[in-house]
Amino acid sequence: MPLNLKPRIMKSSLLILAGFLTICCSTLGIEHALWKSADGGRSWKRLSKTFSNRINAVQISSRGLLAATDKGLFLSGDTGRTWIQTATVALQSARILCLDSLGEKTVIGTRDRGVWLSHDDGHSSTRVEGLSAGHIRALAHSDSMVFAGSNDGKVFVSADQARSWRLAINGLPEDAQIFQLSVSRAGQVYAALYSKGLYVLRKDRWERLGDVTPLVIAVNKSRVFVGHNPGGVFKSSDSGATWRPVQNGLPFNAPSWVLYAHGQDVFYGTTGLSGLYKSSDGGESWRPVDVRSFRGQAVVALAAHGSFMIAATVSEKQKENLLSDPLFPIFNE
Repeated sequence: MPLNLKPRIMKSSLLILAGFLTICCSTLGIEHALWKSADGGRSWKRLSKTFSNRINAVQISSRGLLAATDKGLFLSGDTGRTWIQTATVALQSARILCLDSLGEKTVIGTRDRGVWLSHDDGHSSTRVEGLSAGHIRALAHSDSMVFAGSNDGKVFVSADQARSWRLAINGLPEDAQIFQLSVSRAGQVYAALYSKGLYVLRKDRWERLGDVTPLVIAVNKSRVFVGHNPGGVFKSSDSGATWRPVQNGLPFNAPSWVLYAHGQDVFYGTTGLSGLYKSSDGGESWRPVDVRSFRGQAVVALAAHGSFMIAATVSEKQKENLLSDPLFPIFNE
């Protein structure tokens, strides 16, 4: 009786193809990288360390640099020349989504593993108790007040530097996702909700601001900037009461990966002639930054301390994967 080998051959072929694609995808070149600038973001240099997983957030502390990735937290004490992984075993394989600095403390937000607190720049960390959400997308602070936004639409507030927490959801819509939190110098707290709009916290109640639906926020003095994906940048000069597009110099309908206010400047991570744009006139005009470095790159995270800055990028080859990744700030999960 002849043997029917077709199903086995097909199964084996599929396994070989899957393995081939996995190898190819992992060896197509550097897709995730870090860059540094010593002149306030005018020129950039790529760091030698490469990452096999996406970098979701970066931070500059008094003792070094931190990079939050899809596979743990990495630390550098020599401005990015060498990197080590956190000693906290539970965070070595965790998907770290956001970081925030409270003086000598670092607050770490993760997917499915809650919030962690470190007193030594991430070398060791302990999990924070009292939060009912494990999936934390956003962190922000104002003085001793810390705010944490979850994937299931909750905002938690701590008045004692992340030691204890209370829930602050009055006024927030159901089935929302807190994509970003931002606090102004005056202490005004803003929350960007996926497809649900921009909200501000007033007297322990959230109120919606205008008809914008941003994924990223930056507050620069009295001005609030928000970025859509796609849809470019909008600006409010009256604390969010009214909005207008500020697109001069930006690619049409640009996707928004990150907005970052630093001094008089606002930086915008997107795609186009460069993966990074800057405005020095309150968003009225934008110009590409270091096109030679950032052409074909998308800047997805930024941090600054004085004139020193650090940026995380995703290469052009990876952008299609970004569009299909439900955890990246584009689509719902």
